[in-house]
Amino acid sequence: MNTYTDFVKTVESTSWHQPNERLLHAAMGLCTESAETFECTDQQHSLEELGDVCWYVALGLDAIGRSWEEAPILTEAVFLDLVRGEDAAVSLTLHSTDILDMVKKAVFYGKAIDQDKLYDSFVMVKNVISYGMAFSGMPYTLDEVVNANVKKLTARYPGKFTEEAAVNRDVKEEYAAMSR
Repeated sequence: MNTYTDFVKTVESTSWHQPNERLLHAAMGLCTESAETFECTDQQHSLEELGDVCWYVALGLDAIGRSWEEAPILTEAVFLDLVRGEDAAVSLTLHSTDILDMVKKAVFYGKAIDQDKLYDSFVMVKNVISYGMAFSGMPYTLDEVVNANVKKLTARYPGKFTEEAAVNRDVKEEYAAMSR
């Protein structure tokens, strides 16, 4: 071996097990949007990023035959016991990467996804958003975050999704729509 890259190529999985594309989309989106919460500069930016996280949770839940509405909000005591004092943004990112790790292992290693564990991870992300906002002083409820996300995406995609609208966004208009 001449380089580390040469070694990496000898142990890389080149298998591709057909993924559930919607679940893969949700897992990838959760990770990127969770990371973006670290970069939020104000409450409106936080509202926007957390709305995107909610969107990916709802997508992921639907991809596994569950729904946003059925995913429970845990009691505060149970939630606090599960997150063990983690910062909300850290907890959000950790649970999102758990989801991506399960999907990665299914796609590249052929490992079956534990559907209960996957569902529990989506539930935890929803709960981190719900409780994390309250514990970090955010003035929004989970319903307000979801409603702002609906307004933003309706402004971006009047009628339906298009790749053109996804690439050429009017961020000022989206933010204005979130406030209406």
